[in-house]
Amino acid sequence: MVKNNKYVLLIGMILAVFAVVCLSKAADTQQMSEETDVSFSSEQELEDIQETPEAEMPVMADIIIGDNYYIALYEDGSVWSWGNNESCKLGVRIDETDIPQKVDITGSVVKIMDGGRTIWALTDVGDIYVWGEAVLREPEKGKRIITQQYITPVKLEDIPPIEKLSVRNNHAAAVGNDGELYLWGVITPAERFPSVGTTKIILKQVQEDFRELVTGVQDVNVGGGGNYCFMRDDGTVFLMMFRQTCIDKGFGYIFPNENEEQKDITYYWPYEISDQVSGAVILNPEDDLYDSVLYWECQNIMDADMISSDEYTMFLYKEDATLCYWMSDRAKYHKCTWLTSYADDGLEHGMGQFEDVNIREIMNIPENEPVPRIIDMFSNCENTLFLTDNGELFMSSYITDRIADVEYYTKFNPDPGRLPLVETQKNVELKRIAFEKLDYYDIVSINGDGQYHFSAVDSKGNYYHIKASEE
Repeated sequence: MVKNNKYVLLIGMILAVFAVVCLSKAADTQQMSEETDVSFSSEQELEDIQETPEAEMPVMADIIIGDNYYIALYEDGSVWSWGNNESCKLGVRIDETDIPQKVDITGSVVKIMDGGRTIWALTDVGDIYVWGEAVLREPEKGKRIITQQYITPVKLEDIPPIEKLSVRNNHAAAVGNDGELYLWGVITPAERFPSVGTTKIILKQVQEDFRELVTGVQDVNVGGGGNYCFMRDDGTVFLMMFRQTCIDKGFGYIFPNENEEQKDITYYWPYEISDQVSGAVILNPEDDLYDSVLYWECQNIMDADMISSDEYTMFLYKEDATLCYWMSDRAKYHKCTWLTSYADDGLEHGMGQFEDVNIREIMNIPENEPVPRIIDMFSNCENTLFLTDNGELFMSSYITDRIADVEYYTKFNPDPGRLPLVETQKNVELKRIAFEKLDYYDIVSINGDGQYHFSAVDSKGNYYHIKASEE
């Protein structure tokens, strides 16, 4: 019996040792599992850290959307970009990315604009930064155009703080805090460009004797067709187009143009168009690039609040909350500008008149409710986008009103006493301007690329791409 107890005790001791070993191994296994969990937790934290910049980014305030590129402005004044960087429009040293990249700009940006081949940014202290492909004209080489790339933003120097800026299709206009008007353009010679192909031209094209015509400018808008539109602080409006701009780019005139024969006229002559618009031609014999500046004054417009222009018309929003536009032969014949040629001078005209827009009807506002005010307008080449103070949008477009055969004058007949030569253009699509309310709400900002891409941002920072088309 004792012997058996000894065996039992020995077996018990062996089992105890075995149990201790098993428990030890179980503890090691449990510790390994906890370490694995910690390791997994660390990886998760790493992923969270990588996602932090996107999660902590402020609310988007504005965005430019073009052909495969995005330039976004955030509420903290920072600018970020992504997409294709083929034309250096992202402002960063990267070819293509789907991840937003911060654009290196000193200061807080308040406005971004697409200049065609360049992107422009205006800061809260009035500095201008530009990047992209600058288009320059080489001095002393006629019409030769060169392109220079600026991959990252370059600050424009030798200009005062800028208060208003408008950019479109390689042209720009700005109002400085010194009250001067600054212009840039694709046709300005490279020798005037210390950086990015842009520098100030304080209306060198306009003779000093006529500077009173362009004083007191409060707001600017570069139209889709190279027209510069200006609003003075007294609510009056005028337009300018540089003759060489029109020749180089094939742009048409929004307003009627006068005969170009200079004869004995030295610098300036006015001409009457109608009781709504008057014009003038300002010669510029000292500048080999601009033979003259075309100038138009909108008569009886004393209360303009906002201006915007596409390639064919100009929109005026007034202080009394009425919207109108210039409906002319230029808008009606659209791209067939030669059809506006008249018999008496053979020039392409834009005869027309201002027409009112029924915002209540477009926005479907009941008669017993107030019409929302327009707080922003943005024009591309064919369309204009309107933003109202209730966060809604409507857009203009050119639609075919009817098809007709149009007679036009091709040129003067050189034989004395004979009528000018006449031809007929068959099946011309005569255009008119139509308006349509868009299904977007709570919008706080609108922008565009100057062509057919519009963009909008709502109060939550969501952005929308609104693409129009030439058709």
